[in-house]
Amino acid sequence: MFIPMITYATGKFPLALAAADINGDSITDIIVTNGGSNLLNVFLSHGNGSFTPQTDPFIISPACSIRVDDFDHDYKADIVVTSGIVNGVFVSLDYGNGSFAAETFYPIVSYSCSVDVGDFNNDNYTDLVVVNEGNNSVSLLLGAANGTFASSSQFLTGSNPYAVIVADFNGDNRADLAVANYGDNNVGILLGDGNGSFLSQITFPSGSSPRAIVIGDFNNDYLQDLVVINEGNNTISVLLGYGNGNFSSQVTYPTGTNPQAVAIGDFNRDNHVDLVVTNFGNNTVGIYLGYSNGSFAAPVNFLTGSSPYAVIVADFNGDQLQDLAVVNYDNNTVGLLFNTCS
Repeated sequence: MFIPMITYATGKFPLALAAADINGDSITDIIVTNGGSNLLNVFLSHGNGSFTPQTDPFIISPACSIRVDDFDHDYKADIVVTSGIVNGVFVSLDYGNGSFAAETFYPIVSYSCSVDVGDFNNDNYTDLVVVNEGNNSVSLLLGAANGTFASSSQFLTGSNPYAVIVADFNGDNRADLAVANYGDNNVGILLGDGNGSFLSQITFPSGSSPRAIVIGDFNNDYLQDLVVINEGNNTISVLLGYGNGNFSSQVTYPTGTNPQAVAIGDFNRDNHVDLVVTNFGNNTVGIYLGYSNGSFAAPVNFLTGSSPYAVIVADFNGDQLQDLAVVNYDNNTVGLLFNTCS
Protein backbone atom coordinates (compact mmCIF):
# COMPACT_ATOMS: atom_id res chain seq x y z
CA MET A 1 0.00 0.00 0.00
CA PHE A 2 2.92 2.36 0.68
CA ILE A 3 6.31 2.53 -1.03
CA PRO A 4 9.50 2.82 1.08
CA MET A 5 9.93 6.07 2.95
CA ILE A 6 11.68 9.12 1.47
CA THR A 7 13.24 11.39 4.12
CA TYR A 8 14.26 15.02 4.57
CA ALA A 9 16.42 16.37 7.38
CA THR A 10 14.76 18.36 10.18
CA GLY A 11 15.96 20.05 13.34
CA LYS A 12 16.86 18.08 16.44
CA PHE A 13 14.21 15.72 17.88
CA PRO A 14 11.19 16.50 15.63
CA LEU A 15 7.95 16.07 17.56
CA ALA A 16 5.05 17.42 15.53
CA LEU A 17 4.05 18.34 12.01
CA ALA A 18 1.20 19.88 10.05
CA ALA A 19 0.10 20.10 6.43
CA ALA A 20 -0.99 23.44 4.94
CA ASP A 21 -0.48 25.73 1.95
CA ILE A 22 2.15 28.08 3.38
CA ASN A 23 3.13 30.08 0.28
CA GLY A 24 -0.21 30.54 -1.48
CA ASP A 25 0.35 28.24 -4.48
CA SER A 26 -2.59 25.92 -3.59
CA ILE A 27 -0.20 23.01 -2.96
CA THR A 28 0.06 21.30 0.43
CA ASP A 29 3.33 22.02 2.25
CA ILE A 30 4.70 20.52 5.48
CA ILE A 31 5.69 22.26 8.72
CA VAL A 32 7.76 20.45 11.37
CA THR A 33 8.40 21.50 14.98
CA ASN A 34 11.43 20.31 16.90
CA GLY A 35 11.76 19.61 20.61
CA GLY A 36 15.53 19.85 20.69
CA SER A 37 16.10 23.06 18.75
CA ASN A 38 14.48 26.40 18.02
CA LEU A 39 13.89 25.54 14.38
CA LEU A 40 10.54 25.47 12.66
CA ASN A 41 11.18 23.56 9.44
CA VAL A 42 9.08 24.51 6.40
CA PHE A 43 9.08 22.14 3.42
CA LEU A 44 7.56 23.74 0.32
CA SER A 45 5.94 21.22 -2.00
CA HIS A 46 6.25 21.06 -5.78
CA GLY A 47 3.02 19.05 -5.97
CA ASN A 48 4.74 15.95 -7.34
CA GLY A 49 5.94 14.43 -4.07
CA SER A 50 9.17 16.42 -3.81
CA PHE A 51 9.84 19.29 -1.42
CA THR A 52 12.26 22.18 -1.07
CA PRO A 53 13.33 22.85 2.54
CA GLN A 54 13.47 26.52 3.46
CA THR A 55 17.11 27.60 3.50
CA ASP A 56 16.55 29.88 6.50
CA PRO A 57 14.14 28.03 8.81
CA PHE A 58 12.01 30.27 10.96
CA ILE A 59 13.17 30.50 14.59
CA ILE A 60 10.61 29.50 17.18
CA SER A 61 10.77 28.13 20.70
CA PRO A 62 11.20 24.33 21.09
CA ALA A 63 7.77 22.89 20.38
CA CYS A 64 5.98 19.56 20.77
CA SER A 65 2.61 20.25 19.12
CA ILE A 66 1.26 22.41 16.30
CA ARG A 67 -2.10 23.45 14.85
CA VAL A 68 -2.79 25.48 11.72
CA ASP A 69 -5.68 27.91 11.23
CA ASP A 70 -6.41 31.40 9.90
CA PHE A 71 -6.31 33.43 13.11
CA ASP A 72 -6.38 36.92 11.57
CA HIS A 73 -8.85 36.24 8.74
CA ASP A 74 -6.46 37.03 5.89
CA TYR A 75 -6.89 33.62 4.22
CA LYS A 76 -3.36 32.52 5.15
CA ALA A 77 -2.28 29.57 7.25
CA ASP A 78 -1.18 30.76 10.70
CA ILE A 79 0.25 28.45 13.36
CA VAL A 80 0.11 27.90 17.09
CA VAL A 81 2.59 25.66 18.90
CA THR A 82 3.06 24.48 22.46
CA SER A 83 6.20 23.64 24.36
CA GLY A 84 6.61 20.82 26.83
CA ILE A 85 8.90 22.99 28.93
CA VAL A 86 7.34 26.48 28.79
CA ASN A 87 3.98 27.43 30.33
CA GLY A 88 2.47 29.03 27.28
CA VAL A 89 1.58 28.91 23.58
CA PHE A 90 3.30 30.65 20.67
CA VAL A 91 1.29 32.09 17.77
CA SER A 92 2.91 33.04 14.45
CA LEU A 93 1.01 34.65 11.57
CA ASP A 94 1.74 33.60 7.99
CA TYR A 95 3.12 36.16 5.54
CA GLY A 96 1.87 33.99 2.66
CA ASN A 97 5.29 33.54 1.03
CA GLY A 98 6.48 30.52 3.02
CA SER A 99 7.59 32.50 6.07
CA PHE A 100 6.01 33.57 9.35
CA ALA A 101 5.94 36.68 11.52
CA ALA A 102 7.73 36.69 14.86
CA GLU A 103 5.96 34.59 17.46
CA THR A 104 3.64 36.07 20.09
CA PHE A 105 3.69 34.34 23.47
CA TYR A 106 0.51 33.75 25.51
CA PRO A 107 0.95 32.33 29.03
CA ILE A 108 -1.00 29.39 30.42
CA VAL A 109 -0.80 27.75 33.83
CA SER A 110 1.31 24.69 32.95
CA TYR A 111 3.47 23.05 30.34
CA SER A 112 1.58 21.42 27.48
CA CYS A 113 2.01 19.22 24.42
CA SER A 114 -1.46 19.55 22.91
CA VAL A 115 -3.47 22.41 21.44
CA ASP A 116 -6.58 22.55 19.27
CA VAL A 117 -8.77 25.26 17.78
CA GLY A 118 -12.50 26.07 17.68
CA ASP A 119 -15.06 28.80 18.14
CA PHE A 120 -16.20 28.38 21.73
CA ASN A 121 -18.19 31.61 22.20
CA ASN A 122 -19.87 31.80 18.78
CA ASP A 123 -18.29 35.09 17.71
CA ASN A 124 -16.89 33.62 14.45
CA TYR A 125 -13.29 34.07 15.63
CA THR A 126 -10.91 31.18 16.21
CA ASP A 127 -10.13 30.34 19.84
CA LEU A 128 -7.46 28.09 21.35
CA VAL A 129 -7.75 25.27 23.87
CA VAL A 130 -4.63 23.83 25.49
CA VAL A 131 -4.11 21.02 28.00
CA ASN A 132 -2.28 21.86 31.22
CA GLU A 133 -0.45 18.63 31.96
CA GLY A 134 0.81 19.73 35.36
CA ASN A 135 -2.42 21.44 36.44
CA ASN A 136 -5.17 18.89 35.60
CA SER A 137 -7.02 21.39 33.46
CA VAL A 138 -7.44 22.89 30.01
CA SER A 139 -6.85 26.55 29.21
CA LEU A 140 -9.19 28.44 26.88
CA LEU A 141 -7.88 31.52 25.06
CA LEU A 142 -10.56 33.48 23.21
CA GLY A 143 -9.51 34.92 19.86
CA ALA A 144 -10.05 38.34 18.32
CA ALA A 145 -10.39 39.40 14.68
CA ASN A 146 -6.75 40.46 14.38
CA GLY A 147 -5.28 37.11 15.42
CA THR A 148 -4.61 38.01 19.06
CA PHE A 149 -5.91 36.11 22.08
CA ALA A 150 -7.27 37.02 25.50
CA SER A 151 -5.85 35.80 28.80
CA SER A 152 -6.63 32.16 29.47
CA SER A 153 -9.36 30.70 31.65
CA GLN A 154 -9.16 27.19 33.08
CA PHE A 155 -11.52 24.21 33.24
CA LEU A 156 -10.89 21.03 35.23
CA THR A 157 -10.01 17.72 33.59
CA GLY A 158 -8.76 14.44 34.98
CA SER A 159 -5.22 13.69 36.07
CA ASN A 160 -2.31 14.62 33.79
CA PRO A 161 -4.29 15.51 30.65
CA TYR A 162 -2.14 14.82 27.62
CA ALA A 163 -4.23 15.57 24.53
CA VAL A 164 -7.31 17.56 23.58
CA ILE A 165 -9.48 17.55 20.47
CA VAL A 166 -12.50 19.67 19.48
CA ALA A 167 -15.82 18.47 18.01
CA ASP A 168 -19.57 18.71 18.55
CA PHE A 169 -20.33 15.51 20.46
CA ASN A 170 -23.98 16.16 21.41
CA GLY A 171 -25.39 17.75 18.26
CA ASP A 172 -26.13 21.21 19.65
CA ASN A 173 -23.83 23.04 17.20
CA ARG A 174 -21.47 24.06 20.02
CA ALA A 175 -17.81 23.14 20.27
CA ASP A 176 -17.07 20.44 22.86
CA LEU A 177 -13.81 18.87 24.06
CA ALA A 178 -12.44 15.36 24.40
CA VAL A 179 -9.40 15.08 26.68
CA ALA A 180 -7.06 12.11 27.14
CA ASN A 181 -6.50 11.90 30.90
CA TYR A 182 -3.16 10.10 30.96
CA GLY A 183 -3.11 9.63 34.74
CA ASP A 184 -6.70 8.37 35.04
CA ASN A 185 -6.86 5.97 32.08
CA ASN A 186 -9.95 7.62 30.67
CA VAL A 187 -11.30 10.14 28.19
CA GLY A 188 -13.06 13.21 29.54
CA ILE A 189 -15.84 14.90 27.56
CA LEU A 190 -16.43 18.59 28.35
CA LEU A 191 -19.58 19.89 26.66
CA GLY A 192 -19.44 23.52 25.58
CA ASP A 193 -22.19 26.01 26.44
CA GLY A 194 -21.51 28.28 23.45
CA ASN A 195 -20.48 31.18 25.69
CA GLY A 196 -16.87 30.25 26.26
CA SER A 197 -17.44 27.84 29.13
CA PHE A 198 -17.81 24.08 29.63
CA LEU A 199 -19.81 21.70 31.79
CA SER A 200 -17.96 19.40 34.17
CA GLN A 201 -16.31 16.51 32.39
CA ILE A 202 -17.97 13.13 31.91
CA THR A 203 -15.45 10.28 31.71
CA PHE A 204 -15.25 7.07 29.72
CA PRO A 205 -12.65 4.34 30.37
CA SER A 206 -9.77 3.88 27.94
CA GLY A 207 -6.70 1.70 28.02
CA SER A 208 -3.60 2.45 30.07
CA SER A 209 -2.01 5.91 29.79
CA PRO A 210 -4.03 7.46 26.93
CA ARG A 211 -1.94 10.06 25.10
CA ALA A 212 -3.61 10.89 21.76
CA ILE A 213 -7.14 11.16 20.34
CA VAL A 214 -8.65 11.32 16.89
CA ILE A 215 -12.30 11.77 15.87
CA GLY A 216 -14.22 10.37 12.93
CA ASP A 217 -17.41 8.60 11.91
CA PHE A 218 -16.29 4.99 12.02
CA ASN A 219 -19.69 3.26 11.73
CA ASN A 220 -21.39 5.52 9.16
CA ASP A 221 -24.10 6.82 11.49
CA TYR A 222 -23.13 10.50 10.97
CA LEU A 223 -22.08 10.80 14.63
CA GLN A 224 -18.64 11.58 16.03
CA ASP A 225 -16.67 8.62 17.38
CA LEU A 226 -13.29 8.51 19.16
CA VAL A 227 -10.09 6.53 18.83
CA VAL A 228 -7.58 6.80 21.68
CA ILE A 229 -3.92 5.77 21.72
CA ASN A 230 -3.02 3.89 24.92
CA GLU A 231 0.72 4.12 25.45
CA GLY A 232 0.74 2.08 28.66
CA ASN A 233 -0.62 -1.18 27.23
CA ASN A 234 0.10 -0.85 23.50
CA THR A 235 -3.50 -0.61 22.30
CA ILE A 236 -5.99 1.69 20.66
CA SER A 237 -9.49 2.12 22.05
CA VAL A 238 -12.49 2.71 19.79
CA LEU A 239 -15.44 4.46 21.46
CA LEU A 240 -18.53 4.91 19.27
CA GLY A 241 -20.56 8.06 19.87
CA TYR A 242 -24.30 8.11 20.54
CA GLY A 243 -24.68 11.75 19.49
CA ASN A 244 -25.71 12.98 22.95
CA GLY A 245 -22.26 13.33 24.50
CA ASN A 246 -22.11 9.68 25.56
CA PHE A 247 -20.02 6.87 24.11
CA SER A 248 -20.06 3.08 23.97
CA SER A 249 -17.69 0.95 25.99
CA GLN A 250 -14.28 0.76 24.40
CA VAL A 251 -13.23 -1.91 21.95
CA THR A 252 -9.46 -2.33 21.86
CA TYR A 253 -6.98 -3.35 19.17
CA PRO A 254 -3.27 -4.12 19.64
CA THR A 255 -0.58 -1.77 18.35
CA GLY A 256 3.16 -1.98 18.14
CA THR A 257 5.38 -0.96 21.03
CA ASN A 258 4.93 2.47 22.58
CA PRO A 259 2.30 3.96 20.23
CA GLN A 260 2.42 7.75 20.11
CA ALA A 261 0.02 9.20 17.54
CA VAL A 262 -3.01 8.39 15.41
CA ALA A 263 -4.59 9.91 12.31
CA ILE A 264 -7.48 9.01 10.02
CA GLY A 265 -7.73 8.56 6.26
CA ASP A 266 -9.19 6.37 3.53
CA PHE A 267 -6.13 4.54 2.31
CA ASN A 268 -7.81 1.90 0.11
CA ARG A 269 -10.54 4.15 -1.34
CA ASP A 270 -13.47 2.09 -0.08
CA ASN A 271 -15.17 5.11 1.54
CA HIS A 272 -14.59 3.71 5.03
CA VAL A 273 -12.46 5.52 7.61
CA ASP A 274 -9.07 3.91 8.23
CA LEU A 275 -6.46 4.58 10.94
CA VAL A 276 -2.70 5.04 10.99
CA VAL A 277 -0.75 4.67 14.25
CA THR A 278 2.92 5.48 14.89
CA ASN A 279 4.77 2.74 16.79
CA PHE A 280 7.68 4.55 18.43
CA GLY A 281 9.31 1.39 19.74
CA ASN A 282 9.02 -0.64 16.50
CA ASN A 283 9.98 1.97 13.89
CA THR A 284 6.73 1.37 12.02
CA VAL A 285 3.35 2.82 11.26
CA GLY A 286 0.36 0.51 11.50
CA ILE A 287 -2.52 0.81 9.03
CA TYR A 288 -5.94 -0.32 10.31
CA LEU A 289 -8.46 -0.65 7.48
CA GLY A 290 -11.95 0.21 8.64
CA TYR A 291 -15.22 -1.58 8.06
CA SER A 292 -18.59 0.15 7.91
CA ASN A 293 -19.64 -1.03 11.39
CA GLY A 294 -16.99 0.72 13.46
CA SER A 295 -14.55 -2.18 13.58
CA PHE A 296 -11.10 -2.45 12.04
CA ALA A 297 -8.93 -5.12 10.42
CA ALA A 298 -5.66 -6.23 12.02
CA PRO A 299 -2.89 -3.71 11.34
CA VAL A 300 -0.50 -3.88 8.42
CA ASN A 301 2.85 -2.32 9.34
CA PHE A 302 5.21 -0.24 7.21
CA LEU A 303 8.76 0.76 8.09
CA THR A 304 9.60 4.32 9.09
CA GLY A 305 12.74 6.01 10.33
CA SER A 306 13.93 5.71 13.91
CA SER A 307 11.29 6.33 16.62
CA PRO A 308 8.32 7.69 14.62
CA TYR A 309 6.49 10.19 16.78
CA ALA A 310 3.74 12.01 14.87
CA VAL A 311 1.93 11.44 11.57
CA ILE A 312 -0.29 13.42 9.20
CA VAL A 313 -2.34 12.37 6.17
CA ALA A 314 -2.56 14.27 2.87
CA ASP A 315 -2.13 13.84 -0.89
CA PHE A 316 1.45 15.03 -1.32
CA ASN A 317 2.01 14.06 -4.97
CA GLY A 318 -1.28 14.92 -6.66
CA ASP A 319 -2.42 11.38 -7.51
CA GLN A 320 -5.65 11.59 -5.45
CA LEU A 321 -4.36 8.99 -2.97
CA GLN A 322 -3.78 9.71 0.70
CA ASP A 323 -0.11 9.63 1.69
CA LEU A 324 1.65 9.83 5.04
CA ALA A 325 4.23 12.19 6.51
CA VAL A 326 5.97 11.01 9.70
CA VAL A 327 8.51 12.70 11.96
CA ASN A 328 11.29 10.36 13.07
CA TYR A 329 12.43 11.54 16.49
CA ASP A 330 15.74 9.72 16.82
CA ASN A 331 17.20 10.37 13.37
CA ASN A 332 15.96 13.95 12.92
CA THR A 333 13.98 13.47 9.72
CA VAL A 334 10.53 13.80 8.26
CA GLY A 335 9.58 10.83 6.10
CA LEU A 336 7.10 10.57 3.23
CA LEU A 337 5.29 7.30 2.52
CA PHE A 338 3.44 7.46 -0.79
CA ASN A 339 0.27 5.44 -1.23
CA THR A 340 -0.04 3.01 -4.15
CA CYS A 341 -3.51 1.76 -3.08
CA SER A 342 -2.44 -1.79 -3.97
